[in-house]
Amino acid sequence: MSGSANETARLAPGLRAFLAGPREGEPWPEPAGEYLASRQLFVEEQLLGQPTSRFVSEGGVRLNRVTCYWLSPDDLPAIARRRPGRSRLRFALVKFWLMFDELPPNRQYAVVRIRISLKPPAPVLMLRPDLSTPSTQTGPVATAVDLGADGFGWTFEAQEGSPLLARRQIALVLLELPEEVTELAGLFDAEALVSRRLLGTFTLRRSAPIDSAAPFLVSLADSCP
Repeated sequence: MSGSANETARLAPGLRAFLAGPREGEPWPEPAGEYLASRQLFVEEQLLGQPTSRFVSEGGVRLNRVTCYWLSPDDLPAIARRRPGRSRLRFALVKFWLMFDELPPNRQYAVVRIRISLKPPAPVLMLRPDLSTPSTQTGPVATAVDLGADGFGWTFEAQEGSPLLARRQIALVLLELPEEVTELAGLFDAEALVSRRLLGTFTLRRSAPIDSAAPFLVSLADSCP
């Protein structure tokens, strides 16, 4: 499942369709209800002429929906086929559908960090950005982060000449789950570094939530048809 054209063509039709879309510019399927979780981000600003400060909203990240695909033994990478007790496990390729919110004028995302911790934790066998969007040397960089029992996530970084804009983003994870599992429960968190332009000068400021991580709950019966 490297995402190359030749390997993708050899995948089962259902898996190939799951990985394929939507591509850049295509509409996303609308979620059945509200987004699953959101993290509004804030920066702390000093009040002019006063010793106190205030928190000002500057960006945000939403988890719009989660979809998944149950992998068959033939779909699994070699490392998963050799897992002890594999007959009592299920393997789900899970898509996290994310949205980076618009920023105020004269600001751009420099870095956006997404972190997800499942309750209970599940072993992670693969982490990737969206396989349907080829990476390029001139585009924003996405790096997967495996934190073990503390969860997993992705870090998205702008590059010179290629800003990290408010956008929709899909990220993927391959999870090892007990065969009796019926839902994914966890916490969704995010933070960002935001570049602010003022009088021709750029400064970086950390933008983060002011409350605890947002819980989410996903029914696998609904998300993994």
